[in-house]
Amino acid sequence: MTTATTSKLAYDDLKSSGKDISQKEKILGALEAVDAPLSGRELMKLTGLEINAISGRLNDLKKTLDVIECPRRYCTITNKLITPVRRTYA
Repeated sequence: MTTATTSKLAYDDLKSSGKDISQKEKILGALEAVDAPLSGRELMKLTGLEINAISGRLNDLKKTLDVIECPRRYCTITNKLITPVRRTYA
């Protein structure tokens, strides 16, 4: 099995189990609580989720416009230049 196939199977399993929804809720809750743009690593620290879960859910949330990218800045954890995200509100 290729890495792409394995990743797709893992993603499908995550969606069918409903875990992706609770991960999205954790991320949105953290963004709402802080009310400031955050990096993936900052979200990882706040939610306890692994960075690969954060990255996957952020991509989903960007597609649904629940989060948007903000101006680039340095991450408070890695000190690397990042593009943080913030929650959008209807």
